[in-house]
This record gives sequence, C-alpha cells and structure tokens, in this order.
Amino acid sequence: LPPQATALELHRLSNFEVERCWFPDAPQVHVYLAVAKKQPLDTRFFVRLLAHSQEGRTVSGATQLLQPTSQLLQGFATLEQAIGDSRYKPTESNHIFVRYLAPLRITLQQAVKTLKATLTSCMPTINKLQATELELAIPLWDPSVPDADLDSTKPTQVRIICRLAPSLSIDAYEEVSSFVSSGTYPAAA
Repeated sequence: LPPQATALELHRLSNFEVERCWFPDAPQVHVYLAVAKKQPLDTRFFVRLLAHSQEGRTVSGATQLLQPTSQLLQGFATLEQAIGDSRYKPTESNHIFVRYLAPLRITLQQAVKTLKATLTSCMPTINKLQATELELAIPLWDPSVPDADLDSTKPTQVRIICRLAPSLSIDAYEEVSSFVSSGTYPAAA
C-alpha cells in the first residue's frame, strides 16, 4: 500500500480484489482496478487522489478549486485513460474519490452549489466514463471568520457524495466525532 493509504481511504476497498494501475502522466492519482470478491462480474475502477492545491483562502479561490479546471479534472482525465487502456477489463461502474488536503473557505452549501453546476455541465463526459460516484472529503473554513483568525481556526471536515448515475444527486455530511449530521441537496432544484 502507498504511504497515503489512510488519507486515500484504501481500507474501504476491502470487499474487492484490487490491482494498482500505473499511469506515469498522473503520478499523484491512484487508480485501482477492482473486482468484487463475492461478485466477480462486478469490475470497476476506483480513482483516488489527494488534492495538493493551495488553500482556498477566499470564497472565489475555493470555488475555483471545485471547478473542472482543478484537480477534479485530473481525476476524470485519469479515469478516461484507464478506461481506454487495453491492459484492463471493461468496467460498468467507476468511482472517483478526492481528498482536499488544504482547507477551502466556503460554506458547505456554496460547495454543493458549485459542484452541482460543475457536474451538470460535465454530465456528457461523466456518462461516457461510466462514472457513477464522486466523493470529496474537504476541510472547510467558515467564510465569516476574519482573515486574522483564519490560521488559528480549525476547519470543519465535510464529505460530499455525488451520485452521478442514473441522475445527479448530492449528499453532504459534516464529519463530527460523536455523530454525523447530513443534508440532501437534490440536483433538480
């Protein structure tokens, strides 16, 4: 396992036999071809990456990091490369996981709204890639925190799960040590 196994949450792939796929053009992107242990016909790619971007210290900067020109795009591009690689079996369901390492200064609702707009505009490509789920783990800073207090403020850890097929739906969760609160944001709002 790579040294980043915990951050990439590779333990969540334990129900699959996994093979690491290597793509020299994207060394920071981890791609695994996975076959379900109990259902060998269930074959899929898991694309997992750590977003090593600068902190989104402004709402506009944070919004930009959630756009398709960001590391999010790198995950989709690497999935496209994996699907087209003749070394690997065809898949019908593919998943992308992105962990942002630096905090973004944006509300959870703003992040969901930005992702919804981004994903809606990219749906033809997403459908072509047979990507069925995008999951993001993001530390968020509250935009109301004054600039002078930002570095001493602990970000809130959130998880945004985007179901991409058959239709777009987005669930957002704030990760709290004793319980999880959630909110569902339907794509067709």
